[in-house]
Amino acid sequence: MMTIAAWTTRILTAETAIIELTPPEHPGPQGWSVTPLVEALQEQGARAVWVDRLPVCNKESLLRALDQACQFPDYFGFNWDALADVLVEIAAAAPAPLVLIFRDFDGLRDEAPRDAQVFLDIIEEVHELLDWGALHLVVVRHGARLPRP
Repeated sequence: MMTIAAWTTRILTAETAIIELTPPEHPGPQGWSVTPLVEALQEQGARAVWVDRLPVCNKESLLRALDQACQFPDYFGFNWDALADVLVEIAAAAPAPLVLIFRDFDGLRDEAPRDAQVFLDIIEEVHELLDWGALHLVVVRHGARLPRP
């Protein structure tokens, strides 16, 4: 089982845009939470945000969740092109990596597989445009869905 410190190192040193992590099988009485991972990444200087605090099940809910989590500028257009543009802008301007964390990306993959794939493609494109460490998407994989804390 990987520790939060090991996950943090893996994320911040990854050369890939998309990183899939598996939470502990026995998370404890409170369940598994993204918060310690976000906090550990922030302590290391990353701009880490938990995107899917509310369920993300389609393009609209994904773009709204990203807007809220990342605090996109007011001119964000809530479409795929605008997402790519604003991610490039934010990640390029930040002195540290932007890390987008999804606790239940499988929900989006299940409900709207095309939207999920377009989003993953955008992440890959932005990652390629920028310095390799400027943007990461962390997808927490579960064998079964965990309840939200």
